[in-house]
Amino acid sequence: MTTAAHRRMATLGSAAALAVLAASIAHAALTWTPVQLLPTGSGPSAATTPDGSAAVAWWIPSDSGTPFSSGLALAIGSGDTFSGGVITTSDLAYPDVAYSSDGTAHIAAYYAGGAGGLGYVTDAGGVVIETLVTAELNTDRPSIGVDGAGLPHIAYTTPAGLFLATLDAGAWSSTQIWSGTAIAPRLAVESSGVNHVVWTGLDPDTFNPTGIFYATDRSGPWAVQTVSANTADTQPDIGVESTGVVDIVYAHEVQHGAGLILLAEDARRSKLIVRGTADTPTLAIGPDDSLHVAYWDFAQRTRGLHQTSNESGRFMDSFISNLGEPGAPIADTVTPDGRAYVVFDEVGGCCPQTGGLFVAHD
Repeated sequence: MTTAAHRRMATLGSAAALAVLAASIAHAALTWTPVQLLPTGSGPSAATTPDGSAAVAWWIPSDSGTPFSSGLALAIGSGDTFSGGVITTSDLAYPDVAYSSDGTAHIAAYYAGGAGGLGYVTDAGGVVIETLVTAELNTDRPSIGVDGAGLPHIAYTTPAGLFLATLDAGAWSSTQIWSGTAIAPRLAVESSGVNHVVWTGLDPDTFNPTGIFYATDRSGPWAVQTVSANTADTQPDIGVESTGVVDIVYAHEVQHGAGLILLAEDARRSKLIVRGTADTPTLAIGPDDSLHVAYWDFAQRTRGLHQTSNESGRFMDSFISNLGEPGAPIADTVTPDGRAYVVFDEVGGCCPQTGGLFVAHD
């Protein structure tokens, strides 16, 4: 990332940076189709497979009180049809999934609410293999990416800070990125193996947010930048376009002027892409480098799950479903045919004992 781009990211909290024309936010007449995967499930993740299918990984807690097997589940499909099931009965919570070009699934998740450490699951050669990456306490959901050589990279947090784990010659090694208190890490990996991580920092004493931070090893050593020092900014996600441009999206939670903010590395300023009480944004980049952001809307009239996308040239908002519970985990992906998929928990889905897991497509 260039020095100029770093300066642009650092200006995110200024009032001028939040200015945007009202005409840039519009509504699209898309029809979304929600399909239930299971009557139970939590913490979904989504990815695109090399053959163009959509893949969904999720967690079925052992105390869910359902007749379904507990553990880590994986389903693959397209449109309304998905097939799959539990691939390991270990209590691996809040998984994140990515695929390498040979069709191998790579999944990171933490054991027993993080107390059991960080786990990695893969199905290389059609055989599910589960390994322990680190036994350290994990304080939040990990994030995984895969480079062009098919090697997984995992961003994770412990009480000691933010780390990146990589697998080489069958052995895991970890590098500390940041020594502060971090939550909600999101990782994007370029085919070259360059890493981009974004996260929310917390005050170690009060655990109040201290801002959003970004780090990359593009130039070799890890370089950390402040994306925003505004404590109203939270829940970031990140993606890298085919040109190498880094995109960061996050929620701006204030009484007036709330919404979702997009900061692109090649832009001169941040952009308000959703106005209102938006929450839990998740970013997917399409095959044409279009941006697709799924999010929860808490407003009374528009409450539910939405997506905004600039596929048509400017950001257009569409309503997906009111089945979900705002604030519950969501995930999205876009397949090579341009179809967007959003995975979400049904009403009650924030609590493992109730609710269900749905996937919606446009």
